[in-house]
Amino acid sequence: MVYRVFLWELGAAIKTVRNEEIAAAGAIPRGTVSEHTEAPDKRKDSEHRLKGTDGLVKKTDLSQYMHNLTEKQQLAFSLKYEYGLGLAEIASRMGLDRKTAYEHIEAARRKIDQAHSSEKGRAHRAKSPGE
Repeated sequence: MVYRVFLWELGAAIKTVRNEEIAAAGAIPRGTVSEHTEAPDKRKDSEHRLKGTDGLVKKTDLSQYMHNLTEKQQLAFSLKYEYGLGLAEIASRMGLDRKTAYEHIEAARRKIDQAHSSEKGRAHRAKSPGE
């Protein structure tokens, strides 16, 4: 029982400090801080969140390597390696949690590595016929 009270008081203290820091930074007028930090509605937030590659500039083109990937793997791989985004931003743009976004990126990387390895093997066999 004492432990629960402690956790409740700790949570309330953290929330108060967070609200004061936000208000002190001038991000939100002091009277409305608790209204905005209580429980954000994810549906409202998702309307304003950028999706996919909206608003991004491609730094490099790796499309020749993505022909055997699923759509989500292509998007995750592209956001990571073509646009240079971090995992949190990729997850946000794809509407996924970070672990799922990471799994899509890793699956894409494994498929691309496997395809590249197969191509190297074919090229090596073509150079050395009839051994």
